[in-house]
Formats: sequence, C-alpha cells, structure tokens
Amino acid sequence: MKESILKRSKFRALIAYLLLPVLLLHSCNLLPSTPSSDNEPAQGTLVVSAEASLQTVLVEIKDSFERKYPHVNVQFNFGASGALQKQIEQGVATDIFMPASNKQMNSLIKSGFVADDQQRDLLSNELVVIVNTTNKQTWSSLEKLTSAEMERIALGDPKSDSAGMYTEQTLQRLYFWSDIKDKAVFTKDVRQVLSYVDTGNVDAGFVYRTDALGAKNSKIVHFVNPKHHDPIIYPIGIIQQTRNAEAAQLWVEYVQQPEAQQIFKRYGFKMAGELNNA
Repeated sequence: MKESILKRSKFRALIAYLLLPVLLLHSCNLLPSTPSSDNEPAQGTLVVSAEASLQTVLVEIKDSFERKYPHVNVQFNFGASGALQKQIEQGVATDIFMPASNKQMNSLIKSGFVADDQQRDLLSNELVVIVNTTNKQTWSSLEKLTSAEMERIALGDPKSDSAGMYTEQTLQRLYFWSDIKDKAVFTKDVRQVLSYVDTGNVDAGFVYRTDALGAKNSKIVHFVNPKHHDPIIYPIGIIQQTRNAEAAQLWVEYVQQPEAQQIFKRYGFKMAGELNNA
C-alpha cells in the first residue's frame, strides 16, 4: 500500500515538473501589458543631417528645443546637401534630413528613404556674391566676374553642394559660365566659400545671404536675381528607417512653431510659406 502511494506521488511530481514550463508561459501571458510609451516623454538621441548653411541657426534652435524636451539629445551632421544625401543612401544613421534643395529630398523620396507625406518645404534663402571687405571695386552686374580683376571665384561643387548648383544654373543662364569656369575654385560646401573670401584667398564667392550676414571680413556686392536659378528651398523630412520616430516628429513640429521661426528669421531666413504667398 505504501509502495503504491509512493509511486503515485512520484508520478504526480513528474507531471508537475513537465507542466511547469507551460504553466509559466501561461502565467506570463496573463501578466498586465506594459503601459504604452504614448504616456512617456520622447527620449533618446536624434541625428539631424543638415545643409552646412544651417549650422549656426540650428545650434541655437537645438538649445531651445532641448530645454523644452530635455529627454531628447539632438546631434548634427552638417555638410553639402548632395554629400549628405549620399551618406543616407549608404546607410549612415540619420533621423532627419534638412538639405538646401528639393533635388536631394526628391531623390530620397524616389528611392524610398523618405515618405512623401513625411516631408515638407520649410525655409527659403537668397544667393549673393561676396568679396573681402578690403575690396573697393564697384559692382553693377554679374558681368564683373568676367573682368581681369576677378582671377579666383569660389563656389560650392555643383555636383554635391546646392549653392554651387544654383550658382552654375545662374552663370549658364546668363552665358557667363564658359568665361568663369576656369577661374572657379570649387569647395566642399558654402561655408568653405565664405572662409576663402573672409581670408582673402579668392577675389569673390557665391554664398547664401544668411551666410554673408554672419561673415567677419566679407560683404555682399550683388544679389543674384532669383529668376536665374531654381527656387532656393530648404525642405525637411523624416527618414523612413529612423530609430526615434517620436522625437523626429517633435523636431519637425518644433522648427515650424513661432519660437523657432523667430530664430530662423533673425538669421536671415524666410519661411517657405511666406515665399509662396509673396
């Protein structure tokens, strides 16, 4: 009798041992679900790849953004718009793209890196010619660039830099390109053009008006007529493979709010909507 009871006890223990994983799995399924992150503040690192001409203004906007959203850390990758596009296509981690031309944004939309409904036009700018402040020559038109006094003219590489692309369009439409291209000193981006003019290493350069306003030793001598090039538009878009969609959406919304718009305008930018309504 005792032996029979002992056998039954061992059998029950074996069954319980075999069923333990099943019971544990079932109990896990009955646990309350984790609260939705919708109730938690956005957090983590946000990588913004932005046109070099946005560097100064975005650093200030980052400070005000992070004061409002202290759980988000914004990191920038500045450069020529075309170079940034290639980085994204090659897999460089990016959450937000802010080029200085719709050309690069449209390319990323076509290749599936940005959804069309996740991008919009944000800012506009102007193309200008600058010279060093020691230059006392008078200017009446871009034809001045073809004169003998103008030996070295800096512009961004049209293949990768948006300002360089707008410059090439302008000079081609005015039939000056063939006279000027041998004088051209191509740079990686518009900030380098500004540096070359500021230091007197070139006779003139093409930059955005916003860059010229912050120059130390350069001055604007000519405003390029916008009809000679494509509209200078800065779009903003969220990369499809973003690792932080919630924070990315907060950034896109924030740069369109009055607080950020005032900062953009203080640095000489116009909002794209103002351009369209002009």
